[in-house]
Amino acid sequence: MMILNHEELIKQTQFDQIARDLQLPLTGTEEEIDKKKKKENNNCRYLFTLLFNRSDDKLRMSLIQTGIIDALLKIFATRDLETISDQQILAFYAFTHPYSIEVSQLMFSKKPYQPFLLKSGSESSPITSQHPHFEEISTNGGIEKFFKLFQRNLNDKTDDFPKYKYNVITLMRKQMGEELQEQSEEDHDRRTESIKDRLSVIIGNLLCAQEVTNTEMKLQIIEHLKSLANKPQDWIRTESRKALKNLAQNSVNRTEIQKGGFIIPE
Repeated sequence: MMILNHEELIKQTQFDQIARDLQLPLTGTEEEIDKKKKKENNNCRYLFTLLFNRSDDKLRMSLIQTGIIDALLKIFATRDLETISDQQILAFYAFTHPYSIEVSQLMFSKKPYQPFLLKSGSESSPITSQHPHFEEISTNGGIEKFFKLFQRNLNDKTDDFPKYKYNVITLMRKQMGEELQEQSEEDHDRRTESIKDRLSVIIGNLLCAQEVTNTEMKLQIIEHLKSLANKPQDWIRTESRKALKNLAQNSVNRTEIQKGGFIIPE
């Protein structure tokens, strides 16, 4: 059996056809719909395997231009939540991680927030003014929806999916002439933050330099971020501190943060 390496596999893949397939409506007989779903999930699994944990901005931006992200956003916006598969969500995630400013800006141009906020119920330096995405997310009621999710105490780890069908991912990468190395449980660089942890960071960053007028939100988000600021895990420790610094640019928020003699660590 001929084994294609990563570059050869990309050259032989018709990504524009994948985008067109993902755009197809789920109509027809039950058998036809099941066949379409299977094809969608296979394509999304392939995209996730191709992009997962790979630093390749050029490839991601090229695939975004084919219409794949537009197709996934259409799925998220128009289909019932119960019909959206893990494979579709993971395929979208693979475009956003590892973080890249260039890829992030291109993704933002696709206006991704509304489809996700309809279904819901950043690694960046601290900024010194209103968050650039604040208006769009606030207009859609996004901050309140994020807070409702935060209050649900979702403690599932946000990076548990490296083990998601890990053997399948490893096998496909080996067919590309590569291997994946699993992180040690003791590795402090391992992403172990919970969904609740990440939501607190998102809310803190979105409300940069803005007074948090919802008292319940202000108390709970600031308290949670303070509890994360000295965690051993590097990502959540760093990002929670950035979020606190962003919030502290408003004097009312800063007073709440400093209660109990708390000082934001550098």
